[in-house]
Amino acid sequence: MPVIQFGGGGLLPDDVYTVFAYGAEFGSSSGGFPQIQVDFQIVGGDYNGRTVRSWLVNANGFTQLDEFLAACGVEREDDGNWHLSDDFNEVNGVLLQVVLEQKEFNERINERVVALLPGDPIGQRYEDFGTEDDDF
Repeated sequence: MPVIQFGGGGLLPDDVYTVFAYGAEFGSSSGGFPQIQVDFQIVGGDYNGRTVRSWLVNANGFTQLDEFLAACGVEREDDGNWHLSDDFNEVNGVLLQVVLEQKEFNERINERVVALLPGDPIGQRYEDFGTEDDDF
């Protein structure tokens, strides 16, 4: 699952970053599996405001979609499925930690989300998300 960095500034170093999720959209992977495309904006530190995009999918042993939804505090329904609103209100603006690593993909080095960790507390929203101060 490659991550594309926006806004210039070179590749982000391998590290754990505090981010908030936004712009989540549901779709299908090239293999036909359910996926969510989501942008993560870094909060604090030297890379404050930098944004990375990731495509989270459950397929072929990858479970990042499940990890993402659980880290956002979304609970599975009794039928075992995730049920999300059309506007993805359950995940947009939620603070998380992501582990980024530089990885080769299609003969290019990109940042990749290799792990998603919940914020503390789980499901906490970024305090400025949804205000007129947002610049995305």
